[in-house]
Amino acid sequence: MNWRASQYQLAMLLCSGLTSETLVAQSGSCRLAVRVAGIDSTPLFDAEVRAAEVSARTDAAGLALFTGLQPGVQSVQVRRVGYQQFRGLVSTTCDAFPLPVDVRLGQRIQALAPVTVRADERPRFTGPMAGFWERRARGEGTFFTTVDIDKRNTQRLTDLVQSVPGWGRSQQTNRLSEALARGTAIRVGAAPRELLRPAAQRCFPTVIIDGMAVTMAELNTDGIDTRSLAGVEVYVDAARTPSEFWGTSGQGGCGVVAVWSRSTVNLKHTPLSKQAALVDTIYGAHEVDEAATLDSTANNAIAFPRSMRRTRLSGDATVSMVILPTGEIFTKSISIVRASNPDFGAALADAAAMLRFVPARLTGRTVAQRAELTVRFEHTEKP
Repeated sequence: MNWRASQYQLAMLLCSGLTSETLVAQSGSCRLAVRVAGIDSTPLFDAEVRAAEVSARTDAAGLALFTGLQPGVQSVQVRRVGYQQFRGLVSTTCDAFPLPVDVRLGQRIQALAPVTVRADERPRFTGPMAGFWERRARGEGTFFTTVDIDKRNTQRLTDLVQSVPGWGRSQQTNRLSEALARGTAIRVGAAPRELLRPAAQRCFPTVIIDGMAVTMAELNTDGIDTRSLAGVEVYVDAARTPSEFWGTSGQGGCGVVAVWSRSTVNLKHTPLSKQAALVDTIYGAHEVDEAATLDSTANNAIAFPRSMRRTRLSGDATVSMVILPTGEIFTKSISIVRASNPDFGAALADAAAMLRFVPARLTGRTVAQRAELTVRFEHTEKP
């Protein structure tokens, strides 16, 4: 917004007598206009501006206007989540149309050490769920991580799996029987015994819990609460089922649903509903005693996107995020800053939700910190 447009907007506010979050009246005859923007001059919406013990929030143009102030010098404080604070002294003016005081806020962003992902290298995973992450990197089935499960806010395994393309959605017993015969649906609730008698004529998907297979006829999937799961992987038919899930008695021939419990892997995860409470204050790298770093002991492998393997193109992507005091990423804070190709950006954003960090520390306690991570995706030709 240029100076003329700013003056026009101020004039309209003053002449119309509007009261809003950007226009604060006090007992006095002078005015103060504050225009808040980032270092790149982009207006910052919803920044908190405090002057003379009264606060206001900026509008879409980055403007906050105070009226009725006493003449003289005022202490002004400007705050916005993810940006450095501003404190300073400014003079009020008794002019009818005060010129805005420009305030520039620098972002509290730390550039983490860049990571390189090569197309000819397979990510290496460890721990009880190593196979889950390896298969997910290969893209052989449909996968739900803990973050995915929390986002969907489902409590039954049945509801989660029914969202997978190729699996039935019927809730009616007669249609359910037909779906089970084709092996295209998980049983919803406890099926009557007579419905299960001709099992030899039907093709039941195999359910695997923490690496051990059970039969569909023995399991009521509604009894599995997804909130207790660290991951779910689904393969709708034999063609998609990986070899490690084929059993000696034909298990896996009608599809597989593999679930991994959180207790088994001792998963460190804060539900999305509780993450917001951990970001009351977000610091920058220059404001903490120890800045956040990637946790070298965690499974932080990032897979080269399958869609880009065929193109033989290299590229890079950068995401901005807030690292929680727990070392996790505040899921709602993940945003793609730039990407040479949308698929590279999507791959990094997807992996970022599961990355683990050594959190920042300030005066001996862990705190939330904003950071940026850049990943270089390299595609090298074999000689």
